Amino acid sequence: MKASQFFISTFKEAPADAEIASHQLMMRAGMIKKLGAGIYTYMPMGLRVIRKVEAIVREEMNRAGAIEVSMPVIQPAEYWQETGRFEKMGDELLRIKDRHDRDFVVQPTSEEVVTDLARQEIKSYKQLPKNFYQIQTKFRDERRPRFGLMRGREFTMKDAYSFDRDMDSAKASYQVMASAYRKIFDRFGLTYRAVAADSGAIGGDLSEEFQVIAATGEDAIVYSTGSDYAANMEKAEAAAPLATGKVGTQTMAKTATPGKSTCADVAELLGLPLQNTVKSLVLATDQKDDKGNVVKTQVWLLLLCGDHDMNEVKVGKLAGLTDFRFATVPEIETHFGCQPGYLGPINMKLPVKLVVDREPGRRSSTTSPSAAATRSTSPTPTRASPSSANRHRHKRARSSSSTPLSCPRSHDRATPQAPQRKQPNRNQLPTQEELRSSQVTVCYLARIAPLRVIVTPCNSLLLGELLVE
Repeated sequence: MKASQFFISTFKEAPADAEIASHQLMMRAGMIKKLGAGIYTYMPMGLRVIRKVEAIVREEMNRAGAIEVSMPVIQPAEYWQETGRFEKMGDELLRIKDRHDRDFVVQPTSEEVVTDLARQEIKSYKQLPKNFYQIQTKFRDERRPRFGLMRGREFTMKDAYSFDRDMDSAKASYQVMASAYRKIFDRFGLTYRAVAADSGAIGGDLSEEFQVIAATGEDAIVYSTGSDYAANMEKAEAAAPLATGKVGTQTMAKTATPGKSTCADVAELLGLPLQNTVKSLVLATDQKDDKGNVVKTQVWLLLLCGDHDMNEVKVGKLAGLTDFRFATVPEIETHFGCQPGYLGPINMKLPVKLVVDREPGRRSSTTSPSAAATRSTSPTPTRASPSSANRHRHKRARSSSSTPLSCPRSHDRATPQAPQRKQPNRNQLPTQEELRSSQVTVCYLARIAPLRVIVTPCNSLLLGELLVE
Protein backbone atom coordinates (compact mmCIF):
# COMPACT_ATOMS: atom_id res chain seq x y z
CA MET A 1 0.00 0.00 0.00
CA LYS A 2 1.22 3.49 -0.81
CA ALA A 3 1.95 5.83 2.06
CA SER A 4 -0.63 8.26 0.69
CA GLN A 5 -3.29 5.61 1.12
CA PHE A 6 -2.16 4.45 4.56
CA PHE A 7 -3.20 6.18 7.78
CA ILE A 8 -0.57 7.30 10.25
CA SER A 9 -1.34 9.69 13.10
CA THR A 10 1.56 10.78 15.29
CA PHE A 11 2.13 13.20 18.17
CA LYS A 12 5.11 15.47 18.68
CA GLU A 13 4.70 15.28 22.46
CA ALA A 14 3.49 12.40 24.62
CA PRO A 15 0.22 12.86 26.55
CA ALA A 16 0.55 13.92 30.17
CA ASP A 17 -0.90 10.63 31.48
CA ALA A 18 1.73 8.54 29.65
CA GLU A 19 4.10 7.74 32.52
CA ILE A 20 6.57 5.20 31.16
CA ALA A 21 8.67 5.09 27.98
CA SER A 22 6.75 2.31 26.23
CA HIS A 23 3.42 4.09 26.72
CA GLN A 24 4.86 7.43 25.56
CA LEU A 25 6.48 5.98 22.43
CA MET A 26 3.42 4.01 21.35
CA MET A 27 1.22 7.07 21.75
CA ARG A 28 3.63 9.35 19.89
CA ALA A 29 4.10 6.81 17.08
CA GLY A 30 0.36 6.57 16.59
CA MET A 31 0.23 2.85 17.43
CA ILE A 32 -2.54 3.15 20.04
CA LYS A 33 -5.20 5.72 20.95
CA LYS A 34 -6.80 5.93 24.38
CA LEU A 35 -10.58 5.50 24.40
CA GLY A 36 -11.12 5.20 28.16
CA ALA A 37 -9.31 4.16 31.34
CA GLY A 38 -7.34 1.04 30.40
CA ILE A 39 -9.09 0.77 27.01
CA TYR A 40 -7.23 1.51 23.76
CA THR A 41 -7.88 1.48 20.01
CA TYR A 42 -5.15 -0.29 18.06
CA MET A 43 -4.26 2.01 15.19
CA PRO A 44 -3.07 0.60 11.81
CA MET A 45 0.63 0.63 12.72
CA GLY A 46 0.00 -0.93 16.14
CA LEU A 47 -2.30 -3.57 14.68
CA ARG A 48 0.38 -4.60 12.16
CA VAL A 49 2.77 -5.25 15.05
CA ILE A 50 0.14 -7.23 16.94
CA ARG A 51 -0.56 -9.41 13.91
CA LYS A 52 3.15 -10.20 13.57
CA VAL A 53 3.33 -11.12 17.27
CA GLU A 54 0.25 -13.31 16.92
CA ALA A 55 1.80 -15.04 13.90
CA ILE A 56 4.89 -16.05 15.89
CA VAL A 57 2.76 -17.27 18.81
CA ARG A 58 0.45 -19.21 16.48
CA GLU A 59 3.34 -20.87 14.63
CA GLU A 60 5.00 -22.12 17.83
CA MET A 61 1.74 -23.26 19.39
CA ASN A 62 0.77 -25.21 16.27
CA ARG A 63 4.26 -26.68 16.11
CA ALA A 64 3.84 -27.85 19.73
CA GLY A 65 0.65 -29.73 18.79
CA ALA A 66 -1.89 -27.30 20.26
CA ILE A 67 -5.26 -26.86 18.52
CA GLU A 68 -6.65 -23.37 17.98
CA VAL A 69 -10.25 -22.54 18.91
CA SER A 70 -12.10 -19.30 19.56
CA MET A 71 -14.33 -19.08 22.63
CA PRO A 72 -16.92 -16.35 23.28
CA VAL A 73 -15.92 -13.12 24.96
CA ILE A 74 -19.36 -12.98 26.63
CA GLN A 75 -20.01 -16.14 28.65
CA PRO A 76 -23.08 -17.36 30.61
CA ALA A 77 -22.57 -16.92 34.34
CA GLU A 78 -23.86 -20.43 35.10
CA TYR A 79 -20.51 -21.97 34.19
CA TRP A 80 -18.69 -19.59 36.53
CA GLN A 81 -21.24 -20.21 39.26
CA GLU A 82 -20.67 -23.95 38.87
CA THR A 83 -16.98 -23.55 39.73
CA GLY A 84 -17.55 -20.90 42.39
CA ARG A 85 -15.43 -18.32 40.61
CA PHE A 86 -18.40 -16.08 39.85
CA GLU A 87 -18.00 -14.78 43.40
CA LYS A 88 -14.38 -15.68 44.05
CA MET A 89 -13.01 -13.56 41.19
CA GLY A 90 -14.21 -10.44 42.98
CA ASP A 91 -14.49 -7.04 41.33
CA GLU A 92 -12.08 -7.86 38.49
CA LEU A 93 -14.78 -10.02 36.88
CA LEU A 94 -17.11 -7.81 34.83
CA ARG A 95 -20.68 -9.06 35.29
CA ILE A 96 -23.52 -8.02 32.99
CA LYS A 97 -27.20 -8.90 32.43
CA ASP A 98 -29.09 -9.30 29.17
CA ARG A 99 -32.63 -8.09 28.46
CA HIS A 100 -34.04 -11.24 30.09
CA ASP A 101 -32.18 -10.47 33.33
CA ARG A 102 -29.83 -13.42 32.87
CA ASP A 103 -26.28 -13.14 34.23
CA PHE A 104 -23.25 -13.10 31.95
CA VAL A 105 -19.56 -12.31 32.37
CA VAL A 106 -16.99 -10.71 30.10
CA GLN A 107 -14.24 -13.30 30.03
CA PRO A 108 -10.98 -12.61 31.88
CA THR A 109 -9.97 -16.24 31.15
CA SER A 110 -11.76 -19.33 29.81
CA GLU A 111 -11.22 -22.35 32.06
CA GLU A 112 -14.96 -22.84 32.57
CA VAL A 113 -15.89 -22.70 28.88
CA VAL A 114 -13.07 -24.90 27.63
CA THR A 115 -13.79 -27.47 30.37
CA ASP A 116 -17.43 -27.59 29.30
CA LEU A 117 -16.24 -28.08 25.72
CA ALA A 118 -14.00 -30.98 26.75
CA ARG A 119 -16.58 -32.75 28.92
CA GLN A 120 -19.09 -32.71 26.08
CA GLU A 121 -16.79 -33.60 23.19
CA ILE A 122 -14.10 -35.86 24.68
CA LYS A 123 -15.70 -39.27 25.21
CA SER A 124 -12.69 -41.50 25.95
CA TYR A 125 -9.26 -41.29 27.54
CA LYS A 126 -7.95 -42.55 24.20
CA GLN A 127 -8.63 -39.07 22.80
CA LEU A 128 -6.17 -37.58 25.30
CA PRO A 129 -4.01 -35.59 25.53
CA LYS A 130 -5.58 -32.57 23.86
CA ASN A 131 -4.40 -28.98 24.09
CA PHE A 132 -6.76 -26.19 23.02
CA TYR A 133 -5.63 -22.58 22.70
CA GLN A 134 -7.03 -19.27 21.57
CA ILE A 135 -5.82 -15.75 20.86
CA GLN A 136 -8.76 -13.73 22.07
CA THR A 137 -9.84 -10.46 23.69
CA LYS A 138 -10.02 -10.49 27.50
CA PHE A 139 -11.33 -7.99 30.02
CA ARG A 140 -10.42 -7.53 33.66
CA ASP A 141 -11.91 -4.62 35.55
CA GLU A 142 -8.66 -3.33 37.01
CA ARG A 143 -9.08 -0.96 39.92
CA ARG A 144 -6.27 1.29 38.70
CA PRO A 145 -5.39 0.88 35.01
CA ARG A 146 -1.98 2.37 34.24
CA PHE A 147 1.13 2.20 32.08
CA GLY A 148 -0.78 1.98 28.81
CA LEU A 149 -1.15 -1.57 27.54
CA MET A 150 0.90 -2.95 30.41
CA ARG A 151 -1.98 -2.72 32.87
CA GLY A 152 -5.03 -2.19 30.71
CA ARG A 153 -8.52 -3.51 31.28
CA GLU A 154 -9.12 -4.87 27.77
CA PHE A 155 -6.26 -6.83 26.23
CA THR A 156 -5.42 -9.64 23.84
CA MET A 157 -4.21 -12.89 25.40
CA LYS A 158 -3.13 -16.29 24.19
CA ASP A 159 -4.48 -18.88 26.64
CA ALA A 160 -4.03 -22.63 26.26
CA TYR A 161 -5.64 -25.53 28.15
CA SER A 162 -4.46 -29.13 28.07
CA PHE A 163 -6.54 -32.18 29.04
CA ASP A 164 -4.59 -35.25 30.14
CA ARG A 165 -5.34 -38.70 31.50
CA ASP A 166 -3.13 -38.44 34.61
CA MET A 167 -0.71 -36.17 36.44
CA ASP A 168 2.35 -37.55 34.64
CA SER A 169 0.74 -36.78 31.30
CA ALA A 170 -0.23 -33.29 32.55
CA LYS A 171 3.36 -32.58 33.56
CA ALA A 172 4.55 -33.75 30.15
CA SER A 173 2.09 -31.37 28.46
CA TYR A 174 3.32 -28.62 30.76
CA GLN A 175 6.90 -29.13 29.65
CA VAL A 176 5.85 -29.03 25.99
CA MET A 177 4.20 -25.66 26.59
CA ALA A 178 7.18 -24.39 28.59
CA SER A 179 9.42 -25.22 25.65
CA ALA A 180 7.03 -23.51 23.22
CA TYR A 181 6.95 -20.37 25.39
CA ARG A 182 10.74 -20.21 25.46
CA LYS A 183 10.91 -20.52 21.69
CA ILE A 184 8.39 -17.70 21.32
CA PHE A 185 10.30 -15.35 23.58
CA ASP A 186 13.62 -16.31 22.00
CA ARG A 187 12.18 -15.33 18.60
CA PHE A 188 11.12 -12.01 20.11
CA GLY A 189 14.72 -11.43 21.23
CA LEU A 190 13.74 -10.82 24.85
CA THR A 191 15.81 -11.28 28.00
CA TYR A 192 13.42 -13.16 30.27
CA ARG A 193 13.17 -15.42 33.29
CA ALA A 194 10.81 -18.31 34.04
CA VAL A 195 9.67 -17.37 37.55
CA ALA A 196 8.02 -19.61 40.14
CA ALA A 197 4.68 -17.98 40.92
CA ASP A 198 1.49 -18.33 42.91
CA SER A 199 -1.47 -19.71 40.93
CA GLY A 200 -3.89 -17.17 42.42
CA ALA A 201 -7.60 -17.38 41.69
CA ILE A 202 -6.99 -19.63 38.68
CA GLY A 203 -5.75 -22.34 41.03
CA GLY A 204 -3.33 -25.16 40.34
CA ASP A 205 -0.34 -26.93 41.89
CA LEU A 206 2.47 -25.67 39.65
CA SER A 207 2.79 -22.23 38.12
CA GLU A 208 5.51 -20.33 36.29
CA GLU A 209 5.43 -16.80 34.96
CA PHE A 210 7.68 -15.75 32.10
CA GLN A 211 8.93 -12.26 32.92
CA VAL A 212 11.16 -9.92 30.98
CA ILE A 213 13.62 -7.89 33.01
CA ALA A 214 12.77 -4.20 32.65
CA ALA A 215 13.38 -0.85 34.33
CA THR A 216 9.63 -0.45 34.86
CA GLY A 217 7.15 -3.21 35.45
CA GLU A 218 4.26 -4.59 37.46
CA ASP A 219 6.07 -7.25 39.46
CA ALA A 220 9.13 -7.42 41.67
CA ILE A 221 11.07 -10.67 41.37
CA VAL A 222 14.18 -12.19 42.88
CA TYR A 223 16.55 -14.42 40.98
CA SER A 224 19.90 -16.04 41.52
CA THR A 225 22.82 -15.06 39.31
CA GLY A 226 24.51 -18.39 39.98
CA SER A 227 21.59 -20.74 39.25
CA ASP A 228 18.24 -20.99 37.49
CA TYR A 229 16.26 -20.01 40.60
CA ALA A 230 13.78 -17.16 40.14
CA ALA A 231 10.49 -16.35 41.88
CA ASN A 232 8.14 -13.47 42.44
CA MET A 233 7.63 -12.07 45.93
CA GLU A 234 4.49 -14.16 46.55
CA LYS A 235 6.43 -17.39 45.94
CA ALA A 236 9.99 -16.62 47.03
CA GLU A 237 11.23 -18.65 49.98
CA ALA A 238 14.00 -17.74 52.39
CA ALA A 239 16.94 -20.02 52.99
CA ALA A 240 17.87 -21.09 56.50
CA PRO A 241 19.82 -18.39 58.42
CA LEU A 242 23.56 -18.76 58.61
CA ALA A 243 23.89 -17.41 62.14
CA THR A 244 22.05 -18.02 65.40
CA GLY A 245 20.39 -15.07 67.11
CA LYS A 246 21.13 -14.13 70.70
CA VAL A 247 18.94 -15.43 73.49
CA GLY A 248 16.75 -12.76 75.12
CA THR A 249 17.93 -11.81 78.61
CA GLN A 250 15.47 -9.14 79.74
CA THR A 251 12.33 -9.68 81.77
CA MET A 252 8.94 -8.38 80.74
CA ALA A 253 8.32 -4.83 81.89
CA LYS A 254 5.37 -2.51 81.35
CA THR A 255 6.52 0.48 79.33
CA ALA A 256 4.53 3.64 78.66
CA THR A 257 4.21 4.37 74.92
CA PRO A 258 1.59 7.14 74.76
CA GLY A 259 0.46 7.92 71.23
CA LYS A 260 2.95 5.43 69.74
CA SER A 261 1.02 2.76 67.87
CA THR A 262 3.40 1.73 65.08
CA CYS A 263 6.64 -0.21 65.13
CA ALA A 264 8.58 2.77 63.80
CA ASP A 265 7.20 5.08 66.52
CA VAL A 266 7.94 2.64 69.33
CA ALA A 267 11.42 1.83 68.03
CA GLU A 268 12.24 5.55 67.90
CA LEU A 269 10.84 6.14 71.40
CA LEU A 270 12.79 3.27 72.98
CA GLY A 271 15.94 3.76 70.94
CA LEU A 272 15.71 0.31 69.33
CA PRO A 273 16.49 -0.76 65.78
CA LEU A 274 13.24 -1.31 63.85
CA GLN A 275 14.22 -4.92 63.14
CA ASN A 276 14.22 -5.58 66.91
CA THR A 277 10.48 -4.98 67.14
CA VAL A 278 7.61 -7.33 66.38
CA LYS A 279 4.55 -6.24 64.42
CA SER A 280 1.17 -7.58 65.59
CA LEU A 281 -1.58 -8.02 63.00
CA VAL A 282 -5.05 -9.14 64.06
CA LEU A 283 -7.02 -11.14 61.49
CA ALA A 284 -10.35 -12.96 61.59
CA THR A 285 -12.01 -15.78 59.68
CA ASP A 286 -15.77 -16.31 59.53
CA GLN A 287 -17.62 -19.61 59.37
CA LYS A 288 -20.92 -19.17 57.50
CA ASP A 289 -24.05 -21.25 57.10
CA ASP A 290 -25.80 -22.13 53.83
CA LYS A 291 -27.52 -18.73 53.78
CA GLY A 292 -24.27 -16.84 54.13
CA ASN A 293 -24.82 -15.83 57.75
CA VAL A 294 -21.81 -15.78 60.06
CA VAL A 295 -22.19 -18.47 62.72
CA LYS A 296 -18.67 -18.43 64.18
CA THR A 297 -15.64 -16.13 64.04
CA GLN A 298 -12.05 -17.12 64.77
CA VAL A 299 -9.59 -14.35 65.67
CA TRP A 300 -5.91 -14.74 64.74
CA LEU A 301 -2.80 -12.84 65.84
CA LEU A 302 0.11 -12.70 63.38
CA LEU A 303 3.57 -11.65 64.58
CA LEU A 304 6.09 -10.36 62.03
CA CYS A 305 9.36 -8.48 62.25
CA GLY A 306 8.76 -4.78 62.62
CA ASP A 307 10.61 -4.05 59.36
CA HIS A 308 8.59 -6.61 57.37
CA ASP A 309 5.20 -6.35 55.67
CA MET A 310 2.62 -9.13 55.61
CA ASN A 311 2.35 -11.03 52.34
CA GLU A 312 -1.39 -11.62 51.95
CA VAL A 313 -0.93 -14.42 49.42
CA LYS A 314 1.33 -16.41 51.75
CA VAL A 315 -0.91 -15.79 54.74
CA GLY A 316 -3.93 -16.93 52.72
CA LYS A 317 -2.21 -20.29 52.17
CA LEU A 318 -1.87 -20.93 55.91
CA ALA A 319 -4.20 -23.61 57.23
CA GLY A 320 -7.40 -22.02 58.45
CA LEU A 321 -6.76 -18.55 57.01
CA THR A 322 -8.53 -18.90 53.69
CA ASP A 323 -10.74 -15.85 53.09
CA PHE A 324 -9.28 -14.02 56.07
CA ARG A 325 -10.10 -10.41 56.84
CA PHE A 326 -8.67 -7.83 59.20
CA ALA A 327 -10.36 -7.87 62.59
CA THR A 328 -12.70 -5.07 63.60
CA VAL A 329 -12.05 -2.77 66.56
CA PRO A 330 -14.80 -4.39 68.72
CA GLU A 331 -13.29 -7.85 68.03
CA ILE A 332 -9.87 -6.58 69.08
CA GLU A 333 -11.19 -4.99 72.27
CA THR A 334 -13.09 -8.18 73.18
CA HIS A 335 -10.12 -10.50 72.72
CA PHE A 336 -7.23 -8.29 73.86
CA GLY A 337 -8.90 -5.83 76.23
CA CYS A 338 -7.19 -2.87 74.59
CA GLN A 339 -7.23 -0.57 71.59
CA PRO A 340 -5.48 -1.41 68.29
CA GLY A 341 -1.86 -0.32 68.41
CA TYR A 342 -1.28 -1.46 72.01
CA LEU A 343 -1.64 -5.21 71.88
CA GLY A 344 0.48 -8.33 71.76
CA PRO A 345 0.43 -12.04 72.61
CA ILE A 346 0.42 -11.42 76.37
CA ASN A 347 -2.54 -11.34 78.81
CA MET A 348 -5.26 -11.85 76.24
CA LYS A 349 -8.88 -11.86 77.42
CA LEU A 350 -10.08 -14.61 75.04
CA PRO A 351 -8.18 -17.35 73.18
CA VAL A 352 -6.88 -16.53 69.69
CA LYS A 353 -4.80 -18.52 67.24
CA LEU A 354 -1.24 -17.28 67.10
CA VAL A 355 0.94 -17.33 63.98
CA VAL A 356 4.59 -16.41 64.54
CA ASP A 357 6.99 -15.71 61.71
CA ARG A 358 10.20 -17.55 62.41
CA GLU A 359 12.35 -14.57 61.54
CA PRO A 360 11.58 -12.76 64.84
CA GLY A 361 12.53 -15.98 66.61
CA ARG A 362 15.79 -16.19 64.68
CA ARG A 363 16.63 -12.67 65.74
CA SER A 364 16.05 -13.53 69.40
CA SER A 365 15.85 -17.02 70.87
CA THR A 366 15.23 -19.50 68.04
CA THR A 367 17.37 -20.80 65.19
CA SER A 368 14.66 -21.71 62.71
CA PRO A 369 14.60 -20.62 59.06
CA SER A 370 12.53 -17.63 58.01
CA ALA A 371 9.20 -19.40 57.92
CA ALA A 372 6.36 -19.39 60.44
CA ALA A 373 4.92 -21.54 63.20
CA THR A 374 1.26 -21.58 64.11
CA ARG A 375 -0.23 -22.65 67.43
CA SER A 376 -3.35 -21.99 69.46
CA THR A 377 -3.23 -19.82 72.56
CA SER A 378 -6.10 -21.72 74.19
CA PRO A 379 -5.18 -23.98 77.16
CA THR A 380 -4.87 -27.01 74.86
CA PRO A 381 -2.97 -26.23 71.62
CA THR A 382 -4.65 -27.62 68.51
CA ARG A 383 -3.49 -28.17 64.97
CA ALA A 384 -5.10 -25.96 62.35
CA SER A 385 -7.07 -27.56 59.54
CA PRO A 386 -5.85 -27.45 55.90
CA SER A 387 -6.82 -24.52 53.71
CA SER A 388 -6.55 -23.40 50.11
CA ALA A 389 -4.90 -20.30 48.67
CA ASN A 390 -6.79 -17.00 48.27
CA ARG A 391 -5.36 -14.03 46.43
CA HIS A 392 -8.13 -11.48 47.08
CA ARG A 393 -7.30 -8.49 49.13
CA HIS A 394 -9.49 -7.59 52.05
CA LYS A 395 -9.81 -3.98 53.19
CA ARG A 396 -11.68 -4.18 56.49
CA ALA A 397 -10.35 -2.22 59.46
CA ARG A 398 -6.64 -3.03 59.57
CA SER A 399 -5.20 -3.36 63.04
CA SER A 400 -1.49 -3.46 63.76
CA SER A 401 0.86 -2.77 66.62
CA SER A 402 4.45 -3.40 67.54
CA THR A 403 6.11 -5.29 70.38
CA PRO A 404 9.87 -5.02 71.04
CA LEU A 405 11.36 -8.45 71.58
CA SER A 406 13.29 -7.50 74.69
CA CYS A 407 10.85 -4.93 76.12
CA PRO A 408 7.19 -5.95 75.70
CA ARG A 409 4.57 -3.20 75.94
CA SER A 410 1.27 -3.13 77.76
CA HIS A 411 -1.78 -1.17 76.73
CA ASP A 412 -1.89 0.60 80.08
CA ARG A 413 0.35 3.53 80.95
CA ALA A 414 2.60 1.98 83.59
CA THR A 415 5.85 3.57 84.77
CA PRO A 416 8.88 2.31 82.81
CA GLN A 417 11.10 -0.14 84.68
CA ALA A 418 14.80 -0.69 84.17
CA PRO A 419 15.43 -3.95 82.30
CA GLN A 420 16.95 -6.75 84.34
CA ARG A 421 19.03 -9.62 83.04
CA LYS A 422 17.16 -12.80 83.94
CA GLN A 423 15.89 -15.87 82.15
CA PRO A 424 14.67 -15.38 78.57
CA ASN A 425 10.96 -14.75 78.17
CA ARG A 426 9.24 -17.76 76.57
CA ASN A 427 5.75 -16.26 76.53
CA GLN A 428 6.03 -14.43 73.20
CA LEU A 429 7.66 -16.88 70.80
CA PRO A 430 7.46 -20.67 70.35
CA THR A 431 10.41 -22.64 71.69
CA GLN A 432 12.64 -24.78 69.51
CA GLU A 433 10.88 -27.90 70.84
CA GLU A 434 7.49 -26.46 69.89
CA LEU A 435 8.72 -25.70 66.40
CA ARG A 436 9.62 -29.37 66.00
CA SER A 437 6.36 -30.67 67.46
CA SER A 438 3.30 -31.89 65.56
CA GLN A 439 1.37 -28.81 66.72
CA VAL A 440 3.27 -26.62 64.25
CA THR A 441 2.48 -25.85 60.62
CA VAL A 442 5.25 -24.27 58.53
CA CYS A 443 4.58 -21.43 56.07
CA TYR A 444 6.11 -18.16 54.84
CA LEU A 445 4.57 -14.85 55.90
CA ALA A 446 6.94 -11.98 55.20
CA ARG A 447 6.53 -9.99 51.99
CA ILE A 448 10.29 -9.71 51.48
CA ALA A 449 12.17 -12.49 53.24
CA PRO A 450 15.98 -12.30 53.71
CA LEU A 451 17.30 -14.71 51.07
CA ARG A 452 20.63 -16.33 51.87
CA VAL A 453 21.64 -16.78 48.22
CA ILE A 454 22.86 -14.26 45.68
CA VAL A 455 19.65 -12.71 44.41
CA THR A 456 18.78 -9.57 42.51
CA PRO A 457 15.43 -7.87 43.13
CA CYS A 458 14.19 -6.16 40.00
CA ASN A 459 11.12 -4.98 38.15
CA SER A 460 9.71 -7.11 35.38
CA LEU A 461 6.94 -7.37 32.80
CA LEU A 462 4.71 -10.43 32.75
CA LEU A 463 4.94 -12.18 29.38
CA GLY A 464 2.95 -15.35 29.98
CA GLU A 465 2.03 -17.92 32.57
CA LEU A 466 1.97 -21.71 32.75
CA LEU A 467 0.26 -23.76 35.44
CA VAL A 468 -0.81 -27.31 36.21
CA GLU A 469 -4.23 -27.68 37.89
